[in-house]
Amino acid sequence: MSIDKIWPAFFCILCLMGSDVCAGEKTNPRVVAISAVGQVKKRPDRGRLVICALLAVVIIAIYWPVANYGLVNMDDHCYVTNNRYVRSGLSVRNVAWAFSTFTEANWHPLTWVSLQLDCTIDPSHSRALHLTNLLLHLANTLFLFIVLELMTGSRWRSAFVAALFAVHPLHVESVAWVSERKDVLSTLFWMLTMLAYVCWVRAPSAKRYVLVVATFALGLLAKPMLVSLPILLLLIDIWPLGRLQFTSYRLQGAKVKRAATNAQNPKPNTRHLLIEKTPLFALAAASCVVTYVAQFRGGAMTELACYPLGMRLANAFVSYIAYLIKTIWPVRLAAFYPHPENTLPQWQVFVCAMLFMLASVLAVRAARRRSYITVGWFWYVISLVPVIGIVHVGLQGMADRYTYVPLIGIFLVIAWGVPEIVRRFFGATSGRFTIGLAITSILTLAVVAHKQVGVWRDDITLFGHAARVTKRNALAYASLGIAYQDRGQPKRALKEFYRGLAANPNYGPIHNCIGNALIAQGKLDEGLVHLCEAVRLRPKQPEAHYNLAIALSKKGLLDEAVAEYTEALVLKPNYADAHNNLAIVLMRQGRLHDALEHSRKATRLVPENVRFRRTLALALTQKGDVRAAMREYRAVLRLQPSDTIARFEIGRLLLNAGDSKSAIDEFRRVLRTDPKLVLTHINLAVALYDQKRYAEAWREVHIAQSHGLKPHPGFLAALRAKMPEPK
Repeated sequence: MSIDKIWPAFFCILCLMGSDVCAGEKTNPRVVAISAVGQVKKRPDRGRLVICALLAVVIIAIYWPVANYGLVNMDDHCYVTNNRYVRSGLSVRNVAWAFSTFTEANWHPLTWVSLQLDCTIDPSHSRALHLTNLLLHLANTLFLFIVLELMTGSRWRSAFVAALFAVHPLHVESVAWVSERKDVLSTLFWMLTMLAYVCWVRAPSAKRYVLVVATFALGLLAKPMLVSLPILLLLIDIWPLGRLQFTSYRLQGAKVKRAATNAQNPKPNTRHLLIEKTPLFALAAASCVVTYVAQFRGGAMTELACYPLGMRLANAFVSYIAYLIKTIWPVRLAAFYPHPENTLPQWQVFVCAMLFMLASVLAVRAARRRSYITVGWFWYVISLVPVIGIVHVGLQGMADRYTYVPLIGIFLVIAWGVPEIVRRFFGATSGRFTIGLAITSILTLAVVAHKQVGVWRDDITLFGHAARVTKRNALAYASLGIAYQDRGQPKRALKEFYRGLAANPNYGPIHNCIGNALIAQGKLDEGLVHLCEAVRLRPKQPEAHYNLAIALSKKGLLDEAVAEYTEALVLKPNYADAHNNLAIVLMRQGRLHDALEHSRKATRLVPENVRFRRTLALALTQKGDVRAAMREYRAVLRLQPSDTIARFEIGRLLLNAGDSKSAIDEFRRVLRTDPKLVLTHINLAVALYDQKRYAEAWREVHIAQSHGLKPHPGFLAALRAKMPEPK
């Protein structure tokens, strides 16, 4: 079934589900009717349904273009394009891999499974991948609206928060980038956990509490970002649930005493609130441990020597304020922001740190009279802690995707704080002004978001934009150059690589890009200089050693190449390409035993890789194990029936084994598939000679000679002895 037929039905179900959940928790008297049998029957609240529908329309209007976008060269190749466990779709083996792998320095099995499901539905292109992200963002928006209305009783303020969440340009990255499936998927379970928690608070039961724990656990399986959620549940216990109340609370213009509302259910104390969340804290702690192991093994964690603690704290304070600025003024957004390292001015760090501390102090002071400020601010601060850079992962200084959930806190402050400010200044006319301001804000942000979606059209658009709106962004230039390489424009690619080098000469991967590009142009010595520099700058990057090893082997420096491949494997033991290439170099050195060991390792790691199996077959052939070599070549043909090289080698093995009749069949099949493989004609001539079909053998010799090939003189002499060369 086409994905275009699936998603509209899913959207309608979400809208109806949203209205039903709301109606089930807080029934509007106007939508209650008596059924024919005298029972109370609840109808969906049309107001809620209209809001859900409007939110959906806005989201689809903004994000629909992504349905026609492809994948980008920033993690998408690891998550989907070159990932056989994802591209091959759902299967028992692939699901088992999802739960056991630390690929991309993360453990998020549910994310892998969701990507596999998309590739099962739509294996031909990326539409399903993009539409699923869109639908998840839609679901997150609707559930955010539902949860907020249930907690606060304020429909329109809740709708405004959901609308800001839906349209804010900072959220485009999480939706338009397929690799950020983990972001939108984990947020869905974040919202479901909050919904389950609110229902449990209102009517505690063991089943409802199990549902809270289960949805939280599923969220952690999608992305460990949810580790801060138990603390945020404590925050909403303060406001708006009022389980820890400082004073009376305004609800829809009327003063309501939460103490009176909860007279029959005495409020729990702080200790009780902590104890009831113990299972959630335990799951969060376990997720932190697993994430640390995954990122450490994947080499994603940056050493303290690279980014000292002072540098990390400075970037954290600046990032907290920078995100707020981009929230208010969302311009110059980029797919990648380089880490500023030690280039941040001291005055900027000082000002941002003071603003952060001042905001935190004011938020604490507002706890009694305006608890929404306290909750909103600390929601923002606490939910950003895992990605603010204290524990640094990757090369970025900040990222738009990190704000996907944290900005909900700021939106809460805006939705509840701005109307109060407007009411003080405009009095009776404040309602109209607030509505106008809200509509203007949403429409403006929607237009900017739609434009930002267009940036994700392809690699050239994405990274060209990033290079323009940021400074020292060598990664953007490197990715832009790779995009031009993929389009067959090597000169333009090298030009972009050199721009990246000028932007940041200490960025190791840009030296890798330049080195590989120069070697592809035949400038081996110049390329080696840059590859050596890449290793010097990033000695613990296995890819740097791998690229240098390739260049050294081309140069004929086999011992040095072996040393670099070995170092790459020390840093990344399951580096299949390094095992395979090392096997090839070891064969050139005559070290067949070692070559076989590494070749078998590469094949075990990636059994479906035909190049690795060819290498293993070649090593087995050199060892003299013809039978095993034939098995490997046959395996190649099962994986790739059109592989003429494997069939050619099978023909040669059959010929050497004395089975010239079968060899003839194989060689003729090769020529039918690939007539340009002219070396086949010489081998076919030898096989025909063995079968005493001399005239046919001479015909194959002449075809080979017409293509510039020279058969062995001894063979020609033997053929002439059997039959004179036809004129």
